[in-house]
Amino acid sequence: MSLIELPLMFARVASRSHAGRSVFRLTSLHRLSTSATTPAMTVGELHAKLNRMMGTPPGYRQFPPDRSHLNERIPGSQDDLPVRTMQDSYDEVIIPLSSSGVLQERYTTVMGAVRMGRVLEDMDTFAVWLCQKHIFNPAAALEDGVTPYTIVTAQVDDISFEYFKPKVWNDMRLRGHVVWAGRTSLEARVCCESNVAGEWRHFTTAYFIMAARNSTNTKGAFVNRLVPQGPDEERLYEEAIARKKSRIEEENISLAKNPPTHEEQQLIFNKYMKTVNPSFSFSHLDTRQPPDNAVWMSTTVHSSEMHPHPQNRNHHNTFFGGTLMRLANELGWLSAFYHASSRPKLAHISKIEFRASVPIESFLKFTAMVAYVEKNFIQMVVICETTDLISKATVMSNKFHFTFEMQSGQVEVFPSTYMEALTH
Repeated sequence: MSLIELPLMFARVASRSHAGRSVFRLTSLHRLSTSATTPAMTVGELHAKLNRMMGTPPGYRQFPPDRSHLNERIPGSQDDLPVRTMQDSYDEVIIPLSSSGVLQERYTTVMGAVRMGRVLEDMDTFAVWLCQKHIFNPAAALEDGVTPYTIVTAQVDDISFEYFKPKVWNDMRLRGHVVWAGRTSLEARVCCESNVAGEWRHFTTAYFIMAARNSTNTKGAFVNRLVPQGPDEERLYEEAIARKKSRIEEENISLAKNPPTHEEQQLIFNKYMKTVNPSFSFSHLDTRQPPDNAVWMSTTVHSSEMHPHPQNRNHHNTFFGGTLMRLANELGWLSAFYHASSRPKLAHISKIEFRASVPIESFLKFTAMVAYVEKNFIQMVVICETTDLISKATVMSNKFHFTFEMQSGQVEVFPSTYMEALTH
């Protein structure tokens, strides 16, 4: 099937997916790894290092440690920081599934495959670590090992998955480094691999846009500039800049800010006309129905609610973004399963938005809906809302866009409201 035959949404998915698997990018990671002389740490060791770096030892405290005194270590200008290279932030981490029954229980599905939500959690944590490695200020040495920086996830862009499913008895490895740095934000590239028959096999690559904040998470903090070394790194750097420009352009033309274009209005009208009585008399306007082999989008909605617990928190005592990704992915998968009546395979995540932090002392609600169906692909939108326990005010904190692949063609979905038409 050519890209021309697909809607814009799927064409963008296909083109990004192809680019994300290029030989160049894997070769670049291999080149960076050649200088690594120490064995890769495990995911457990990664969490322990971040705990020490953030000054948050294991155990529950109702109020996190006071970090306000660390703000004096943050420079007042980016010029006060030395430039960094991609090699400076490069690292690897192992998820030792083959040797840990505890991890196998935590990561496995009933089919013996690795839970993608768990992998997303680890990739998010690893992206934080890579950004912390990138940041270096020799004028404010960390004698106590505690960093004044708080790294938060702002957005995840373009996660493509290979066709095979990693098995839970095979080790997995995360590799990556920072590929772009602005004044107070960074982009980290994280590659995930599975050890199949003794060889590391690429499974997915993701781009995490991270924000650097001060020690109290109240404002941005300057980070080191990144200077690419050689043509490979320069290309990675330019691609990161191109992704940033693309995100800005998409935000500017978003339907949340702009009315539908003439072409989009025509698509909405065509969809509407397929749901009304052929006579199109006013007496039939309330008796719309979807075409044969199609259902209303509203019938595909599923939701889940929860009250977060301390085990879900991050180092600054809000809900961990990686866990939000896992919960959204699992609800999206469940909703796709309901619609298709068969096991879906996660094929792509086109965009994950982090619009607001989620306090631990709040209620969370995830809502998933099938937004579009094209042959054997299902586009799923998942919204996360947080509700304040006192004021009962509700805000949307996250939005997720998942594409699932099925083994055969699926029932189409049709919008019954204007808002659904915009989502469609």
